[in-house]
Amino acid sequence: MKLIVAKNAGFCFGVERAIKRIEEETQRGEPIYTIGEIIHNPQTVEALKQKGVIPVKTLEEAGGKVAIPSHGGQKGLRERLESEGIDFVDATCPYVKKIQRYVEQLSREGFFIVMVGDERHPEVKSALSYARGPSRVITKATELQDIDSRTKLVILAQTTLNLETFANVVHDVVKIFEHVYVINTICSATRERQQEAREIAWQSDCVIVVGGKNSANTRRLKEIAQSIQPRTYHVESPAEIQPQWFDGVQTVGILGGASTPRWLIGEVAEIVRRTAEEVDHGG
Repeated sequence: MKLIVAKNAGFCFGVERAIKRIEEETQRGEPIYTIGEIIHNPQTVEALKQKGVIPVKTLEEAGGKVAIPSHGGQKGLRERLESEGIDFVDATCPYVKKIQRYVEQLSREGFFIVMVGDERHPEVKSALSYARGPSRVITKATELQDIDSRTKLVILAQTTLNLETFANVVHDVVKIFEHVYVINTICSATRERQQEAREIAWQSDCVIVVGGKNSANTRRLKEIAQSIQPRTYHVESPAEIQPQWFDGVQTVGILGGASTPRWLIGEVAEIVRRTAEEVDHGG
């Protein structure tokens, strides 16, 4: 059986930057409190807990140094930390910070801010907290039907959104509104991974996507691969792999989300190889 492991699997630039900054801080020997999980990967979050990195829901729960996660924090958090003299490290992904600046600037200029994405995701909540005027999160153009067609809109994307989804929504919105400004804020790492997911899915009889179930970019990879290869499975750990997935399979593709550590992808690849050999030999 042939294995195809995505070349772009593993931490993206923003995640790797966040983890590096946090791990540097842990060397000081003091606990660090992250407002939410630093990234969406359970194994990494658990490993960091062992080093004293503790996720909390609110600033009031923090008992020391604070870290703003890669998905960003609510507007005013940094200013509050500074004004209260709380030591902190800002691990916000630069791509997310760029969206925050777009939202703040363009809402000041009178644009109605529209973001295509998941309204429950911390990145989206963080970005829209910077809006100085009306804003909305949508997944389809019909969710804007109550807004006057003469309204000046700017459309942004969650950084991990499927590019095809964004293009389809934009296509529908520009047919309804007279003034639409579009900024593709899907990050380059996301675009590269999504394109590679399509290519690998076309070559594979089965696809394994490795990453946190709460990771938006990992779920997008599964959706993309599954639209091409129905035998696509999303796992958080090697323990979830099932032998029956490989019946009659010649080629297995392995993808990893932008918040999935490379070592975990390697472990999954090794278990897939062993499991497939057992299936081939009737074990």
